[in-house]
Amino acid sequence: MEKFRADRTDPRLLELVQRVRQEAELAGVEGTPGFFVNGIYHSGFRRETMQEILEEARAAL
Repeated sequence: MEKFRADRTDPRLLELVQRVRQEAELAGVEGTPGFFVNGIYHSGFRRETMQEILEEARAAL
């Protein structure tokens, strides 16, 4: 917990988190988990959905 508390106030880490957050917003990410497959944004995670998304991506290659 000490490390976690220290990290929460580390200016370098705060800047990194802010930068990643801005990049995510610019990319249209609206929550977590969120991920891109072949440039298409997907929100949330369900094993069945992930399998379908990956199969479609493979078929498109």
